[in-house]
Amino acid sequence: MKPLSAQQLKNARTILRQGGVVVLPSESSYGLFTPIRSAAGIKRILVLKGRRDTKFTLVASSLAQVQKFFPAARSKQFTRAAQAVWPGPVSLVVSRRMSVRVPDLPMLRDLAQAVGQPLVATSANQAGQPAAYSVVQVGRQIDLTQVDAVVDGGSLPRRKPSAVVVVTEAGVQVLREGPAHVNRTLKRIYE
Repeated sequence: MKPLSAQQLKNARTILRQGGVVVLPSESSYGLFTPIRSAAGIKRILVLKGRRDTKFTLVASSLAQVQKFFPAARSKQFTRAAQAVWPGPVSLVVSRRMSVRVPDLPMLRDLAQAVGQPLVATSANQAGQPAAYSVVQVGRQIDLTQVDAVVDGGSLPRRKPSAVVVVTEAGVQVLREGPAHVNRTLKRIYE
């Protein structure tokens, strides 16, 4: 990813604080982002993606931010798992409709911190279509005139999406595998 300017990040931060929708690069592909408390932003993302379901992955600034918004994240088991894999490409389930991760990418953590809440972070593509690794690819699937800002980080390397994991008292249940090193870490958590 190419370096982002301070102005690009300031603009994204301002729009997100107002509940808007921003296209941003992430660790794996380009995504659509809006604050978790922005019902209008979430509705716009669903329309842009052609989706009906409201199951989302979120990005947060820290475990503390996750625990502030989701009581399920306050358990000893959840805390132990989160501390083992965050920041990193692991989304932990916090409710029937939401999973959350503290990403490796400092820019995303900083935006969630600045906005004061986790951000909905879903791939910037039509539902069921391939992920987008450049703004040009995003524009082939999403009407960019319908988002509030596009932050161009250049072409991104192709990486697996985050693992999705349910934490229980007995261990972890992997719903979607992630990168190999993450899968090994998850298996060691409860050994």
